[in-house]
Amino acid sequence: MQKHFIDMKYSVFICVCKHGNMTKAAEELFIAQPAVSNTIAEIEKNFNATQFEQGKSELSEDAKFVLHDLAKLMENESAE
Repeated sequence: MQKHFIDMKYSVFICVCKHGNMTKAAEELFIAQPAVSNTIAEIEKNFNATQFEQGKSELSEDAKFVLHDLAKLMENESAE
């Protein structure tokens, strides 16, 4: 159960990165937009980073770093 929850949080983060928009990510994932916002806020707090540049829909350098690490982590987990 815990693993699924972690994977879902990362999936939300990746989907928001892909769309550059929390509402579009929520629609794709079939979850409420506030749930996406809360998940992103939690991830940003955990990594002490912001996802987007202030006032832009471009990924921040922090988000690019986190996205890269998440991709490697999820790749390693799927290989197990």
